[in-house]
Amino acid sequence: MKKIMIKAIQAIQRYLLTKQGWVFSNNVIISLHGVKKIGGGRVYCADNVNINAGTMLVAGADIHIGKNSTLAYRTLLTTNANPNAPYNELAKIYPPIHKEIEIGDNVWIGAGAIVLPGCRIGNNCVIAAGSVVTTDIPSNTMAAGIPARVKKQLVV
Repeated sequence: MKKIMIKAIQAIQRYLLTKQGWVFSNNVIISLHGVKKIGGGRVYCADNVNINAGTMLVAGADIHIGKNSTLAYRTLLTTNANPNAPYNELAKIYPPIHKEIEIGDNVWIGAGAIVLPGCRIGNNCVIAAGSVVTTDIPSNTMAAGIPARVKKQLVV
């Protein structure tokens, strides 16, 4: 009975998320606990994507998540950065940014990591917990830190 209830809740969740701009492939698992998407962009999830509790997706532009990829607890992906333009004077120095995020296949983004606008993470990557991705990360690497930097090559 419990499995039937979980399947029913997941079906309702999937329907509601689709109405909010999520696009699902096969076997996508989105936690029922606090995953939020804001903004008008779409979130494209390929096969076997797993998004854990507390994840926030700020999608003013589209977000693409490749197959077999995982977003751990409390990750943040944001396609927007805006110092309240045009009202804030800082917008003259830091103009608003609205850029897509692309996450490759077989990527593991650790708990509490942040991915900023326009970043592309290659295939077979690990982003360490608490890291802040500010630039593209090449395939087959592990990146860590603030800002995230490649720490080692991965042999997959």
